[in-house]
Amino acid sequence: MLRAKILLAAHEHPRQSNAAIARRLGCSVLTVRKWRQRWDRTHSVCDATRSGCPRLFSLGAARATDRASLPRDSGQPLSRWSAAELARHAPQQGIVKTISPSTVKRWLRAERINPWQYRSWQQSSDPRFLEKAVPILRLYEQAQALALAGHLVRCADEKTSIQARQLEGGVRPTRRGQPMQVGDRYHRRGALQLFAGLPVARGQTMARCFATKQFANFQCFLQRVFASAWSQKLVCLHLI
Repeated sequence: MLRAKILLAAHEHPRQSNAAIARRLGCSVLTVRKWRQRWDRTHSVCDATRSGCPRLFSLGAARATDRASLPRDSGQPLSRWSAAELARHAPQQGIVKTISPSTVKRWLRAERINPWQYRSWQQSSDPRFLEKAVPILRLYEQAQALALAGHLVRCADEKTSIQARQLEGGVRPTRRGQPMQVGDRYHRRGALQLFAGLPVARGQTMARCFATKQFANFQCFLQRVFASAWSQKLVCLHLI
């Protein structure tokens, strides 16, 4: 756009100096002189041929980024791509002879593609899903009003495979101008099963961890829920 403005200004005012055109357009005198001279020689506003090493990849970038979808679509036993895996996969598919992970990552960054990030969703295959979901959704919607009438709406769920870690170096408190520091070395203390319950109207959480995932553990958690102060003097407890 700037090149065209320079040439148009020079055409409309052929006796005007480069400095005057540069002041009008807010650019440097060298830029105006360069494009006026190039237009006189080539009648073109295109970039000149550059010297140096020719491009190693022509269609490689487009083909590599096109592959950055689901790995299983390319027959790879991976849940998601990484730059290193894509760099390893591209020569196998004949996209390029050789390529580095940093080059692949630069291509993906330019296209705003992050194949190592994903979002999951669930889609029910139950034809009666809407019929079953409506009563539950109404409980969530009416939780505040039900609480005033002595009805408590509580949802319970589990979180599996929570790795218990014990920091080796501890935590250093934050200082002025510095963030809190956490050591990167730790000891693994196995995995825990977390059951949690949430009273929808109150937003408070009751949780308990177990060493194993068994129905007896879930029963124990529910008994604690029923015996809690939140469940006392209730007309009805709606457990989701």
